[in-house]
Amino acid sequence: MKARPTLPALIERFFTERLMRQRNVSPHTIASYRDTFRLLFAFARAQMRKAPSDLDPRTKSREAGRAAKTAAARIAELEDQVARLEKQAAAPSAPAKDGSKPTAPARGKRQRRDIDPGDAMPPGVAVQEPAPLDEAAETALENLEEHLKAE
Repeated sequence: MKARPTLPALIERFFTERLMRQRNVSPHTIASYRDTFRLLFAFARAQMRKAPSDLDPRTKSREAGRAAKTAAARIAELEDQVARLEKQAAAPSAPAKDGSKPTAPARGKRQRRDIDPGDAMPPGVAVQEPAPLDEAAETALENLEEHLKAE
């Protein structure tokens, strides 16, 4: 029976084989993916109290399910707040001085916002620096950086 690869090995293979060889992406794209994985690992460490090398992508844990439910509930709560604020902002104001009626916004679909929801942090959420990488993740990162320099 073949041994299952570890998460650091899978991620390293994703970077070297998929992104660099098959997709031929720019170093900026690779750096963006690297930073995203660092944030994911910091989140996993904070939520599940596990080092990145201890994560197994094939199993679902109760902690991950709980974290997903908490995140979904928070998202729903924020969407409700946005809907309430939009409703307040769209409430008809006092009649105009010329005697005409104020126009109410069209009902139906919410208008698309030009602001990226990720641009603002909700109140009470602290932005933290990612925790340092463990030994296996550090080794995978060093291998990736060596591979990037070689190309």
